[in-house]
Amino acid sequence: MKRSVYINNQGVTLASDQLIQAGGEGILFRSGRDTAVKLYHHPQPAQIEKLHYFLNGGLTKRLPTAVYAPAALAHNKKGAVIGFQMRLLPPGTKPMKKLGSLLFWKKQNISITAVLPLLQTVQQELAQLHKEKIIVGDLNDQNLLFTTAFEPAWVDVDSYQLGGYPCPVAMIPFLDPALYHVSDFSSRQYFSEMSDWYAYTVLLMKTLLQLHPYGGVCSAQKQLKTMRARAEARVSVLNTAVTLPRNARPLESLSDELLHHLYGVFEKGERRPFPPALLQKYAGSVVICPQCDLHYPQTRRHCPACRIAVPVTTAPRSTVWEQAERLDGVMMDAHLQTDRLRSTDRLHAIIWKKGQYRRVRLGVGGVLDEVTLFAGQAGCRFAQFGKYIAVNPPQGGGQLLLLAVDGATVTKVTALSTGLFRGTAVFTSTPHHLYRIAGNWIMRGEVRDGIYIEDALATAYRHQTQLWGSPYRDLIVGSHRIFAENRFFMLDEGNEREIVIPPLAIGESLIETAVTFTADNRTITLTIRSQGQIVERTYLLSILGRLDKFS
Repeated sequence: MKRSVYINNQGVTLASDQLIQAGGEGILFRSGRDTAVKLYHHPQPAQIEKLHYFLNGGLTKRLPTAVYAPAALAHNKKGAVIGFQMRLLPPGTKPMKKLGSLLFWKKQNISITAVLPLLQTVQQELAQLHKEKIIVGDLNDQNLLFTTAFEPAWVDVDSYQLGGYPCPVAMIPFLDPALYHVSDFSSRQYFSEMSDWYAYTVLLMKTLLQLHPYGGVCSAQKQLKTMRARAEARVSVLNTAVTLPRNARPLESLSDELLHHLYGVFEKGERRPFPPALLQKYAGSVVICPQCDLHYPQTRRHCPACRIAVPVTTAPRSTVWEQAERLDGVMMDAHLQTDRLRSTDRLHAIIWKKGQYRRVRLGVGGVLDEVTLFAGQAGCRFAQFGKYIAVNPPQGGGQLLLLAVDGATVTKVTALSTGLFRGTAVFTSTPHHLYRIAGNWIMRGEVRDGIYIEDALATAYRHQTQLWGSPYRDLIVGSHRIFAENRFFMLDEGNEREIVIPPLAIGESLIETAVTFTADNRTITLTIRSQGQIVERTYLLSILGRLDKFS
């Protein structure tokens, strides 16, 4: 099937294999390398008038670049407007709804240091839209997306409320309860800046806590069983009568200032613009628990999840991490080198911005040096050891490129390949070695006199072996998936040792495995589907190999 349309008086043919998606309002096609065309099923006069408003007054040019607004009108052969052309979204762009899943964070190895700048940018761009007298209206986590570089992408812009034209749609989970009574949003302008800020605050909470403000289970009153009833009664997850779902992050992982703002919005019904200083201050205070990987403010005396008191030296509160948070771009990898004799840290951070990867070396005084590695799209994975970096490109299968970085010089050492697990390249590093899979072997490699050499250490299974490396010593933890059984092991200075973890019960299935390291311990966290629910079991493995289950 093909459709012919006219854009800027030029014919454009849209084929079925160019279809991106179809919805109740229209269909979206890819058109060329960097544009898309949206065609309405039944173009309405109000839709066409709003498109003219966008284009005739130059409004599109004043919007943030992250707003994918109409750029040109699409006509049929009779000259009637039937849709519009817009920029094509970058490959790999995903809806913000994905960030509402803790499992997605773990699977994609997403860091809070990437998510907080994203939320800050969304806040800034929403304020900029308001300055242009534009109300988003239907602001939600499906029409607000993020790219692989963790930059926002605003879509469905033709539904925005502006110039006297209403926003005709709304999504209940993000709708201000004050508007629950509205049955037809297309009849007039109902939304306001304050309803937009309410929706933004819902988005922020779902992203940082994996929890809707009126989620969980309320035990107070029988009539408060639905999300709408809870929202109208202002009984949020901040109420002690509400039990939080187990797969949500603890409320205390946010700062007291953020929680106070959320309390005002969802418990007291306050409506005001979101203060940007709240996220800025929170971003500067976040530490990561080395036991369970939870982010939380350093003012907390214990990790809110595992309740373990974390010494200052074991969490990334050092000056080098604070310096790293100020780097311009998205941090794709970080490798901490500690000089125990001098009690100093050097952080080797790999940053991506606008198609360029660079390695930045930081110390207690700030940036020591930086070097551009290569140009490429976001999504590369890295393993650093010494002055060497192994790179796995996006959609690169098991390909690895080994680079040497010496001052401002970047040279290629060799090209390698490694095995896969669930379609993802398996490789990791310790302070001085690179580990990969070759055939049925786990290989440990290093560079000697400019030549990369390897030893075969232990057995690997095709598409069934995972590896995690310690940044503190030559130690890796691994697992083999053999049918329904998962066998764990560690290689300590090349010596293999079995790790005995209690088997899953009948009917349980392992969804994900995560391993975290401190100088003296390592934790293995299993995300398990059990009786229709997602649960986590965490085991602490001491330096002597002793295993303790603590959650």
